[in-house]
Amino acid sequence: MLHRLHDFLLVSRRPALPVALKSAANRIWHCLFQIVMQERPGSSLRTESADIIRDAEGADHFITIDVSGLETREAACRVAKEIADSTLLKTAITGGDPNWGRIVSAAGYANLDFDTAFVSLHINGTEVYRAGTPVPFDTAALSMQLKTNRNVHLELSLSGAP
Repeated sequence: MLHRLHDFLLVSRRPALPVALKSAANRIWHCLFQIVMQERPGSSLRTESADIIRDAEGADHFITIDVSGLETREAACRVAKEIADSTLLKTAITGGDPNWGRIVSAAGYANLDFDTAFVSLHINGTEVYRAGTPVPFDTAALSMQLKTNRNVHLELSLSGAP
């Protein structure tokens, strides 16, 4: 159950155990991020949390980050969180810059053992990086897509990682 109030957000996974979060932006966004990451797709809590993020004042984009190929869900969440927290990535997306280097670099900040030779990346379905190497793509078209489409989907695969 998720309730929006004027100055705080109340999140309760079970009605008997509510957790009040004051409106400090970092705590709210961290909580919403955790809910979106941990809840199963289609759950009402995940959907409502994503809606709050989409409705944020000044938010130009809603970025979905899918990470695959790691041994555990926790490792994939660490990589996704590092990418999501990257100011350089947010700046690139806002400016319509499909900069694969910012995404791959941010993944490295998760301090996990993976070989970049096995990293591949798609931005909104366009392959921009495969097996550790940038691939040719229509930069102008992808840039326009980032500028005109509010939803951005990043798919990072680390298949074959040690």
